[in-house]
Amino acid sequence: MDACFEKIPVAVGDVWYIPGGMPHAIGEGITMLEIMEPSDLVVRCEYEREGIVVPPEGRFMGKDLDFCLDIFDYNSYSQGEIRKKCRIEPKLLAQGKGFVQTELVGSEMTTCFTVEKIEVNNTTLIRHPRKFTLGVVCSGSCLLKTKTETVKLESGDSFAMAAAIANYVVEPIAGTVTLVQVLPGEDMKNKH
Repeated sequence: MDACFEKIPVAVGDVWYIPGGMPHAIGEGITMLEIMEPSDLVVRCEYEREGIVVPPEGRFMGKDLDFCLDIFDYNSYSQGEIRKKCRIEPKLLAQGKGFVQTELVGSEMTTCFTVEKIEVNNTTLIRHPRKFTLGVVCSGSCLLKTKTETVKLESGDSFAMAAAIANYVVEPIAGTVTLVQVLPGEDMKNKH
C-alpha cells in the first residue's frame, strides 16, 4: 500500500483538510492534531503494520468489503492538485498586544467544526465564542484563568471549556504559548 502514496513534504504549522473518502497516510516522524467530522465509519485498509493487527470488527465498522470499497475517491492527483485541494492557509481573526488568533479550519471547509489557533506572549483576555470548546496546548505553558478557576497547562495538555464562559485569561509562564481550540460548527447545533 505504501507504494500507492506519493510523499508530500509538510512543515510545522501546516494545516490540511482531507475530504472523506480520500485515501491518505501519515508519514513517519509527524506529530499532529487530527480532528475528524463526527462519523461512525472509519475504514482501515491495512490490517497489520509493524506487528499491530486490527481485529476484523475494527476494519470496516460492521460494513462489508464492497460497501467500504465504494466510499473511496479513486482519482489520481498530482502533488500540486493535492496542495490546492487540501492545504489550508490560516486566516487572521484577531490580533492585539500580546496575542494573535487565526482560523485554521473554517465553516467553508466543514459545517461540523471550526479550529482556531491562539498564540499568546503576554497575559491576555480572550473572548470566548460561548460554545463548548475542546483545546490543546501545542507549545509552551500557561495559566488559563476563568472567573472561578485557574488551571496550569503545559505542552501536550488538553482542556474543555463550557459554553457559558464569556471570556478567559491566558497568562504565559515563559515565552509564547500556542493553544488550538476546536468549536462546534453549524451542523452541531442542538445535537445531543
